[in-house]
Amino acid sequence: GQARRLLDLIPRLGITAMFGTLSFPAYLAARAREAGLDPAALGLRHIVTAGEAGAGLGAVRGEIEAAWGATVADTFGMSDVWSTMGGACGEGEGLHLTVGEHAVLELVDPECGAPVEIEDGASGELVWTHLRREASPLLRYRSGDLGRVWTAPCACGRTTPRIRIDGRRDDMLRVQAVNVYPQAIGSILSAHSHLGRHCVVAEGDPVVPPLRVYVEAAEEVDLSPVAGELHETLRARFEVTRLKPGSLPRAEHKTRIVHRTARGDELPPVVAALRAETAG
Repeated sequence: GQARRLLDLIPRLGITAMFGTLSFPAYLAARAREAGLDPAALGLRHIVTAGEAGAGLGAVRGEIEAAWGATVADTFGMSDVWSTMGGACGEGEGLHLTVGEHAVLELVDPECGAPVEIEDGASGELVWTHLRREASPLLRYRSGDLGRVWTAPCACGRTTPRIRIDGRRDDMLRVQAVNVYPQAIGSILSAHSHLGRHCVVAEGDPVVPPLRVYVEAAEEVDLSPVAGELHETLRARFEVTRLKPGSLPRAEHKTRIVHRTARGDELPPVVAALRAETAG
């Protein structure tokens, strides 16, 4: 919060690093430009993010690094366990666990709860157990986080396990008989460097296909293969619509990616206007 005051304090106090949600640095850069300031001239050198799934980090990271002239690294934590449980090294995929011998990580099948062996590349729902916390111990706590685990040594030299959060079990969209996780959509889109931010509009409960994906992309970018890739990988029907780069809002806290019309979710203004225009 207090974006205008923060923009004043960064150069005055010589602040060189910032910690916040993935959305906040982009939001703050937009507020800086509105005030006639160049974010890159304010002096930040490093930005650490947390609090949002990092599936779309590729597109967002490039935007943030370009705006601020700073490096960006992601971290992971849970209020149920503790605030920072892992962080990116910048060399390999995933976040290095920093829990040490204070907590145990297990994996289970998110549908039936059956144990999943932790090995390189294994995926499932993350389950946590405290080993040394006394005030609020947790025993095999199902976090609802869906992720992947790597056990092989990282290129940086660390041998600690790494994790990647791919989404949440309760964010799942059921499209006819297919389960689709929003972060899986983001993972596919983020592999295309020419695509920017995106949002997903799901109509009906269960969702009536197609899932509508709105993505920022320049006019010369061909989006036709993207819907096919989404369908082939996730086995559901998708409709992909182009948005002008920079048109999706940057939230001050966390940015909503999925909008469910059956629940009355408010659509981003640019999407609402486009849908109204199409319907008219």
